[in-house]
Amino acid sequence: MSQTDTVTQYEVRDLSLYPRVIKVSLVLILLGLLYVAGTAMPKAMFREEPGSMFGFLTHGIIWFLCPLFAIHHSLKKIKTTLRLPLWAVAIGTIIPMLAIFVTDVGKTYNFFAIANENIKQSFTAVEIIYQKRFNVLKNVEMSAMNYSMHERQAIEAIVSARTNYIAAGSLEEKIKSMNGFEHNLKDVVVNLENYPNLKSDVIFMELIKIVSKTEDELAMAKTQLNIKITTFNKYYNAFPYTFVARAGGHVEKTYFDKEQGKDIYNSTSLLQKIETK
Repeated sequence: MSQTDTVTQYEVRDLSLYPRVIKVSLVLILLGLLYVAGTAMPKAMFREEPGSMFGFLTHGIIWFLCPLFAIHHSLKKIKTTLRLPLWAVAIGTIIPMLAIFVTDVGKTYNFFAIANENIKQSFTAVEIIYQKRFNVLKNVEMSAMNYSMHERQAIEAIVSARTNYIAAGSLEEKIKSMNGFEHNLKDVVVNLENYPNLKSDVIFMELIKIVSKTEDELAMAKTQLNIKITTFNKYYNAFPYTFVARAGGHVEKTYFDKEQGKDIYNSTSLLQKIETK
């Protein structure tokens, strides 16, 4: 066999590989299209997790750019009039990449919207507990009208927190008013000897008892709230999710006990202290 025949045989053998490359490339492109369609489904769009944001690069290269370029190269090597120009490769890559990117942005936008709604729902559980306290506080305010000046001022400081809570327009403002309620009530209870009328006031003692009885329930509700806020803030402060969050009008959330820190008092121990006086 001559050298020319050998070269021709190898060339034919090599050319048989290109149709297989085209078939594998078409399968990868099909899988890529299925992925794009799957990520755009409503169930995927409203998961409680953001989009990958940079996934359009990896998926675009693996499932579209590489297969399309392989087809472009293979068609040039086999005997066919079919061709896939480079501009078609570029368009066939860019369009799916844009679709994946837009989908991921939409998923991230929905994530922040859902997370924000979950925080509101958890905060509702905290509000219900405080509402029980505020309802009793209205009666304390009425009974304190005949007390001495400094006792009325102490009650007014507690009542002002309730007033601020009613006037609050955002979750952060409500948290501040609730923290103010806790601080002012603590100051009165710790120095209860300076308020003889309040100490003997049955209605005020009822407020303290409600505070004590709901403390464990409130602590659990605060924990659930802070878990959801932690998830929200983790992505809010991360690149590039923060751009989507800010574009959606969201702000970083305040942890419920952040302002009070170690000053949060144990209502149960305070009640025991009152009962022993």
